[in-house]
Amino acid sequence: MQPILFMEKQELKEVRHMVHACGPISASFKSLKQVGERRPIVREGYYNTSDFLTPKEVLSGLDLSAELEKRIEEKRPTGGQKGVEHALLNEYKRGDYLTCNLQLKPEPSAQAKLLGDLRESQADMEWWADAMEARINDIYQSTLLLIGKADQGTGFHVDWTEAKNIAFACSQADLHKVLAVWIFLHPSTAMKALTWLRINGYPNGIETIGKVHLSEQEIQALDEHLGVDEHGRQYLVRLEQRHGQLVEVPPGWIHQVTNLEECIKMAWDVYELAHVPDYVASWHHISSQVTCSNSEDYMSCRLLIHSALSHSCRASHVGDLSDAEPS
Repeated sequence: MQPILFMEKQELKEVRHMVHACGPISASFKSLKQVGERRPIVREGYYNTSDFLTPKEVLSGLDLSAELEKRIEEKRPTGGQKGVEHALLNEYKRGDYLTCNLQLKPEPSAQAKLLGDLRESQADMEWWADAMEARINDIYQSTLLLIGKADQGTGFHVDWTEAKNIAFACSQADLHKVLAVWIFLHPSTAMKALTWLRINGYPNGIETIGKVHLSEQEIQALDEHLGVDEHGRQYLVRLEQRHGQLVEVPPGWIHQVTNLEECIKMAWDVYELAHVPDYVASWHHISSQVTCSNSEDYMSCRLLIHSALSHSCRASHVGDLSDAEPS
């Protein structure tokens, strides 16, 4: 599927008008400096540091029917579910960076079940009460596994809403090592960073999501270029992620991830209605103008906007959008 922009300019104008008409979230179209007040953090997300995971054991517990359908559409040999599992492992051994949804078999392997249980334990603290109103009820819909070796990772991109990511070592020897390094760019520096990229060997900027992955030397140069804020904090933020640690990615922060060791990450997007203004600002200023493309609307953000505006209209007695369908 081709990447799509979340909103056309006219749609953004309509949303801006509706948001300003709806009272409590009318303060809403925030500046990117305000969006960036919530900074990325890393914290403990899983406490049993003796449990490392292996790609083979995890993949053996997943329902790979979606991957199977994809390969059938692409007219690639499959060999059924088991054949897809073997194909993925072979591709991984050849150096591919694997990504797949966390869909468990009815009787998953122990390691796959551990991931499923951990994901479900997080859901109680997240967005699902609001999401039900937006007609989303599958926590695995936006949960992704990323399985990669050292030096692999994800290039610069910005998430639809906000994201969480927890990492697992793939061997006993790596349980206490840094598994991945994250580089974040403050939302307010997005255009400045884009200009720097175009001057320094990336003429297309970040138009192709995930294709720009800077070296350590380039990161240091960009860090110096962006400088610090009025509080002396770097606009470029670096975080190290170890086994069992969870990285929280606020909206609007363009970021890249580089593995230092082989690891398995579980990543998922979340939203909260209180943070809708941050998402709108990010879509308007960054997704539409800096990254210039984005993935399919797998977070059903149009429904999220509709839900948020309905809440706001009811609260401010402006009206009710409950019978209207989002365009």
